[in-house]
Amino acid sequence: MRHGVIPIAILACCLAALQGQSPVQLDSRVDPAQVTVGDLIRLTLTVTADPGVEVDLPEPDPDLGEFEVLGHEVAGPVEDDGRRIWTVVYTLALYETGSFEIPPVAVGYRGEGVQAGSVRTQEHSVRVESTLPGDSKDILDIKGPLEVPRSLWSLWPWFAAALGLAALIFLYLRRKGGETPSAVSRKPRLSPYDEAHQALRRLQDSGLLEEGQLKPYFTRLSEIIRRYLERRYLIQAMESTTTQLLDQLRKMSLALDELKLFRDFFPCCDLVKFAKYTPTVPEQERVTELAFRILEVTRPTEPVLPANVEFTPETAGYQLRDRRRHGQD
Repeated sequence: MRHGVIPIAILACCLAALQGQSPVQLDSRVDPAQVTVGDLIRLTLTVTADPGVEVDLPEPDPDLGEFEVLGHEVAGPVEDDGRRIWTVVYTLALYETGSFEIPPVAVGYRGEGVQAGSVRTQEHSVRVESTLPGDSKDILDIKGPLEVPRSLWSLWPWFAAALGLAALIFLYLRRKGGETPSAVSRKPRLSPYDEAHQALRRLQDSGLLEEGQLKPYFTRLSEIIRRYLERRYLIQAMESTTTQLLDQLRKMSLALDELKLFRDFFPCCDLVKFAKYTPTVPEQERVTELAFRILEVTRPTEPVLPANVEFTPETAGYQLRDRRRHGQD
């Protein structure tokens, strides 16, 4: 009897262990673990779910502390013996030196007959080294003030150059019929929409994609949309990181579909610019279409003038027609 009790006890322990096992397994790795300032870091998550289990994958822009998220890419799911497997890759960067910890990333799950829960990755240590030599100083000493020439005769070459330039300007204006710069008509500046739309068309016709120059193409594509947003919404877009730009847009009470366009567009451009990602031809076309879609969705509504309003170039403004004054009904 005692010999039969031992196997039963072992089987009961195994069943209890299986019942406590999570239906979702989450593995993570960081490559590389030691970088210099500004180098790209790849955080790869592998999510494996049992059949019938729904998984809530991590957000494209999670809070990873000091690390800046430059790109987000999801592959899968792939079927393997009835289980589904996803691969989530984050492209990160850090611009400070020292040892840092990548915070855990959570993945939620739920399903019929499965108690809802979540699993988390482990913390990963990353060492960031300076790009400067070990014996160099981060902050250089302040240079002394420039010595002012004690004699005006040492400045005679500058005076001569200024006089020559003034003479050339005078001759040019005289040759143009005596017109002054204020009399020369100025070409009206294009609206943010028209400027960006024309720039996108020129980029399409540049032949960069056909020549395989993906990084210059996607860099220019991102700059066109950033310049458009800077003029359209009066925000700092050209000098902001993607994370900072998305934060500015979120604070502007834009529609959810507009924000989704930005979250899809900029990370795709960053993957090509910073992570040397090579998108397929359909992906290239999709990102370009996203740029045109952003222009159309965020294009400001043009003002509609009443029928009795006309534009006069002489006054550079709008004037109401006084029909009674001209004897019209």
